[in-house]
Amino acid sequence: MTSTDSATVTTPSDDAQKIYQGLIDQLDAYIEASNFDAFAAKILLPYSVQSHEEVFLVEDLAQLRAGFDDMRNRMAMRNIARRSRHCTHASFADIETIVGNHTTWLVDQDNNIVESYKVSNTLRCVDGSWCVAGNGYSGAPDTLPLHMLDAMTRLAGQRK
Repeated sequence: MTSTDSATVTTPSDDAQKIYQGLIDQLDAYIEASNFDAFAAKILLPYSVQSHEEVFLVEDLAQLRAGFDDMRNRMAMRNIARRSRHCTHASFADIETIVGNHTTWLVDQDNNIVESYKVSNTLRCVDGSWCVAGNGYSGAPDTLPLHMLDAMTRLAGQRK
């Protein structure tokens, strides 16, 4: 990580929303470039995914890799060219934790929005680098984004 990396903390007064937006932008770039190693370096394990009624844990790199590959495959199958995400709120819970929300838009090859949804993230600063520790989606089950519902269903099946 370089000192110009927007998701690197430099002082306690860094703006939470700038850090949050910088990190989700980085993650989207890693997904588009199919750069799993860079993506994984920004995810703290175990990584929690909270749905409307249950918390799922991604506990190791193999599970994270499977989820990363699955997300890219599902985006390709649906002709999703990119994800566009915008931080709507972020604040410091403490000096090493940011909690925030963003809206995600899945955009197709023709720049049409195919799906949108709201997500909350918890970011943690580890050794001067911001990472995502977990996320949550609180919508009703029938509004849960398809890729999230499928991934959570698979994770639940792995636990049994």
